[in-house]
Amino acid sequence: MTLYFILHTAWSILGVMYILRCTFPPATSWAWSLAMVICPYVTTLVFWLTLCPAPRADKILCIRHYNRLQRVVATLTGANMSARNKVTALHNANATFSAIIRDLQHAREEIIFEYYIIDNDYIGSTIISLLSRRARAGVRVKITYDAMGSWRLDKKVLSQMQHDGIELQCYGALRFPFLTPSSHRRNHRKIIIIDRQILYMGGINIASRYMGGGKLGFWRDDHIRIEGEAATKVVGYMYHASNVELRRKLPQSLCQIQFISTSDATSPSALKYIFMEVVGAARHAIRISTPYFLPPSSLLDSVCMAAQSGIVVELIVPVKTDVALINWASMVALRRCVECGVKVYRYTEGFLHSKVIVVDDAVVVVGSANMDYRSMCYNHEAVAIAYNKSLANHYIEQFTLDVANSRLVDRAELQTSSLLRIKEGVAQLIAPLL
Repeated sequence: MTLYFILHTAWSILGVMYILRCTFPPATSWAWSLAMVICPYVTTLVFWLTLCPAPRADKILCIRHYNRLQRVVATLTGANMSARNKVTALHNANATFSAIIRDLQHAREEIIFEYYIIDNDYIGSTIISLLSRRARAGVRVKITYDAMGSWRLDKKVLSQMQHDGIELQCYGALRFPFLTPSSHRRNHRKIIIIDRQILYMGGINIASRYMGGGKLGFWRDDHIRIEGEAATKVVGYMYHASNVELRRKLPQSLCQIQFISTSDATSPSALKYIFMEVVGAARHAIRISTPYFLPPSSLLDSVCMAAQSGIVVELIVPVKTDVALINWASMVALRRCVECGVKVYRYTEGFLHSKVIVVDDAVVVVGSANMDYRSMCYNHEAVAIAYNKSLANHYIEQFTLDVANSRLVDRAELQTSSLLRIKEGVAQLIAPLL
């Protein structure tokens, strides 16, 4: 017992000293320190897995023709601007899968396929079969999938893909006890690059449920197809491959895009700071669609301050959700938004899984990132920021249609009993893990 007490005390003291060394905000330091004193062993493991250092920039990129938002993105992630791009907005799974299958069939040189979820259902089998045929035809096919998100992938299917010549890479396979901070992060990207000329990205995974018909009904989601300079740059930026001469001419249309890819090489919280800058760049209106609204406190502050400064801030979240605790955990943030003047809508025609932000009528943010702790601070995400008025107006029209299929949330609806407030508080405690 004496040995246990000595070990417990020594571990607690060393743990508290390390926490104080990290220079967290006072409330965060108090919370971690108290947990370390009570149960140092479990706290050490959780602290190690969820540690999220502040973003650092080795070099500040002061490019004159970039505005402030563009410079922040370039500095934190290394994402430079690409101009000659043709962008097609793809709404919902049917349009997205049809376009993907059509372009995959015409691939001639290389397919890079990186997804959080690849299921063994009808859609998954169809696309895997197509990729195998392209690999057997001599096209280089590389697939990266997340071990947790794609847990349904059968070993026989994986073996067959390798036999067909597909290069497979599994991200984040858990191997206890060899746990590291990266074990807590997931590869949440949804990316396809075809012949270094066509880039698909957004929020739609390779699974039949995105086409609707399940318990959540219709899935309202967004993806984009980018043809041109951005696709070529992404290959070099993410996969460190040398550029190849394109077989087709670059599009003449000009849509400026910065492609953001968070990974182990970038600070986990870089995306949070970029989203804060996106919100701060607004002058007239901010429109946000997200399935999970559990933003870190600093990002929530930015959204609320924008509304209180007179900017029109509109937020759409779903009524139905595929994660049971989300509704309870998000109530605190939604209540504060409504109190600060944000117009909050709940989508009622199925499950809203779209992840889009439109700022004024000039900037569109679309990709795989939710407005929650995991996307902002931990997961590997892929996000495109497009600076184009025509595209922004298109997404504003779609946002207006989504509002028509939603109901406005008022303060009375968010007033709950003391018991529910306790449940919300408990859900908030585990929000970073949801």
